[in-house]
Amino acid sequence: MVTSNVPVVESALLEIANKKGIKTGRDRLAEMSPQCGFGELGTCCRTCYMGPCRIDPFGDGPKTGICGISPDAMVARNMLRETVGGAASHVGHARHVLLTLRDALDGKAPYEIKGETKVLSLAKIFDVPTEGRTIVEVCRELVDIALEDFGRQDELPNNWVSKRAPLAEQQLWKDLGLMYSNPHNEIETAMHASSMGNDADPLSLMLRVLKLSLVDGWTGLTLAVDLQDILFGTPEVSVTEAAVGVLEASSVNIATHGHNPILSEKILYWAEKMNDEAVAAGADRINVVGVCCTGNELSMRHGVKLAAHNSQSELILVTGAVDAMVVDIQCIWPQLAQVAKCFDTAFITTDPMVRIPDARHIPFEPQHADDNAQEIVRAAIEAFGQR
Repeated sequence: MVTSNVPVVESALLEIANKKGIKTGRDRLAEMSPQCGFGELGTCCRTCYMGPCRIDPFGDGPKTGICGISPDAMVARNMLRETVGGAASHVGHARHVLLTLRDALDGKAPYEIKGETKVLSLAKIFDVPTEGRTIVEVCRELVDIALEDFGRQDELPNNWVSKRAPLAEQQLWKDLGLMYSNPHNEIETAMHASSMGNDADPLSLMLRVLKLSLVDGWTGLTLAVDLQDILFGTPEVSVTEAAVGVLEASSVNIATHGHNPILSEKILYWAEKMNDEAVAAGADRINVVGVCCTGNELSMRHGVKLAAHNSQSELILVTGAVDAMVVDIQCIWPQLAQVAKCFDTAFITTDPMVRIPDARHIPFEPQHADDNAQEIVRAAIEAFGQR
């Protein structure tokens, strides 16, 4: 067990985990140490099946891969593939929010526009007329502008980056060849370029990394934030609480963990609606707490308290007070399901991309968000009775 340089409460929870024979991320890191030096330097490659290759940049070992790739190019190629993973994650999330907003406007998903001010501010940026039009009509045109970016093949600049990014930076990006059109095309091109037998120039590869960072930042993060502000309202500065003490011993504690407020907003909504069911089961109330990114989403819009960050997610389960941990996408450690089993915690996955052994899977679909969220909250209430 590793407890050095951690707060007192975390140390106490680590001690409990140790007594119960539960290994945490700290324990697994200690067992893994010292970690692979080639991996830390980025000088190992499994891109093709002639490898794996390892380049020794310091000693007398190999100076190139079997294909002849240099250590600098190997590091850059590995970094590009890692950047692709991040960009694909954030762009995929933004597209999911975009499609949910489209369905909401069409009456196919039970969400509404709470951020009318954001709609009007974006309409001004994108030159969308507002006079004599409803918020829904204006929003629908913004959705069409965003959707165009995901299908375009004309190589014209991406709408969201060309309208949202500072003009001075855009000129610099154009000069460097970093402006992009369709984010999916850039992700595909980067994977192709980083495959065996393609780009082996470190500078070229790193420029591709920079382009993918723009894809991630503008058609991923910025687009997602804009659309989430439309759906759920623009966040405001608020005062809240954080750390494991936000769990309540006599309440049904639901921890929302992941990245997607499309799910967590509905969990919070139905937790409030179904509070009487929790009281009937013997609880004081339903207490929704946040973990990681989706916790921040709830905190900055509703003041929901934050129980943990990513690397603390196992420890709040060790309290035995979490009745359900509901996860969506990104930052979900597979070991959470195993820790949850030790305390009869309902560990619930909701996204088809995130299937974890020993988890209970309750599919969450925006079109059936209310029914799905009620099922999840009810599972937490049932778990409360098994503490």
